[in-house]
Amino acid sequence: MTIMKDLRAYLDVLIKEKELIFVDAPVDPYLEIAEIHRRVIEKGGPALFFRSVQGSRFPVVTNLFGTERRIDLAFGKRPVRFVHDAVKLAETFLPPDLKKLWGGRGLFAQGLRIGTKKKKSAPILENMQRPPRLTELPLLTSWLSDGGPFVTLPLVYTEHPEGRGHNLTNQS
Repeated sequence: MTIMKDLRAYLDVLIKEKELIFVDAPVDPYLEIAEIHRRVIEKGGPALFFRSVQGSRFPVVTNLFGTERRIDLAFGKRPVRFVHDAVKLAETFLPPDLKKLWGGRGLFAQGLRIGTKKKKSAPILENMQRPPRLTELPLLTSWLSDGGPFVTLPLVYTEHPEGRGHNLTNQS
């Protein structure tokens, strides 16, 4: 398993593994990119690299981690185990007590090791702007009812209000 040092290395692996498609046609960040993304992810399709985003000089890449295979290519099995353990802890943690806290110490320690590093040089700095201008980023609007565009779409954990489970699946 190769450790990915950056997004470019991961994209190179996706190209080699035929898991990335380049889209050269102009696409609109208002609803169009999100709709294409939804249709591709629904079919278990590849990651998408949109080269020509209307209104922006920056490309957009989506669906990087849309399948278990691509997650494995990027990170190996460790993150899947971490998420599985985090979900299991969330399901059993309340009400908290010392025994449960002690039982989750390994997971907490793993979480503390996740972080960022400060670098003086990196490929991302090739496009650094001073001052930063977020309006130049290809901000996506995903739904007609959205309040506006999003800088990024997050991973969200939700629970049913009547205790019927959560949105994360158990992939053990």
